[in-house]
Order: sequence, then structure tokens, then C-alpha cells
Amino acid sequence: MGLFDFLKPKKKEADFSTWHAETDIDKFSGIEKADIESYISRINDGIYEFVILTPSEPVGGCNALVIYKETGFTIEMSLVGDHDMNKVYKKGAYLQDEILEVIEKIAADSTLPDVEQMTNLGTMTDPKATWRQRKITI
Repeated sequence: MGLFDFLKPKKKEADFSTWHAETDIDKFSGIEKADIESYISRINDGIYEFVILTPSEPVGGCNALVIYKETGFTIEMSLVGDHDMNKVYKKGAYLQDEILEVIEKIAADSTLPDVEQMTNLGTMTDPKATWRQRKITI
């Protein structure tokens, strides 16, 4: 340990204990980072088609995420908008480690991906219902 290590800001740990997860097969509450790693691995292995992650309260304006695999991993992010309309953005081609890092940043310090670098999918009243209905069959 260096003399001035105490001055370095400590990385805040992501807490998913109040988050919910829903796959095309099952629903889970009170999840942990290891669970999210498992969901992503199962998507990669073709066991799950998608996972929808929902914090109990919006984090940085984000009220839900869906992760699935196309060319690399894709994330769609629902942001709280006006009059119960959610703005939905999409970005793909993430590696497995990168998608986990994005999710951790959202949970740990409310740092969202830059929406300017994402595709705007429009507004929806209930993106989770749309994601479930679509079943993300790619």
C-alpha cells in the first residue's frame, strides 16, 4: 500500500439487492453481481434469450435494461420520460466483460452509457412488456 493510496477514490461497489431480473424462462428478486454474470453467460451459451434488469427505483433515470445477444451483446435502456413515456435507447456489439461493466457502472454510480452514442428506439409506455412480447428472437 502506497503512502497516498488513501487519497484515491474507492470504487463504489454495485448493489443489486433491490433489483429484479427476468429472463425468458424465470423471474428473480434480490439479485447479486454473480447472478448477473450468470445470466450473461447463459445468454452467451444460448440458454436464455434475454434478461430484463429492473432496479426498484430508477437509477440515473434508467428504470429498466434488457440484454441479449446479436453480434456481441446488445443493451436496450429505458429512461424515465414525461407523462409515463419512457425513452428507449439501444447499443450493441459489446463483449461479455464490457456489458457487465456497463451494468455495474449504472448500479454503482448511476453512470449511464452516452445516449448520443446509442440508437434512439423511440418512446414506450411499458418497454418491459414490449421486450417480453417480442421475446428478443434474433
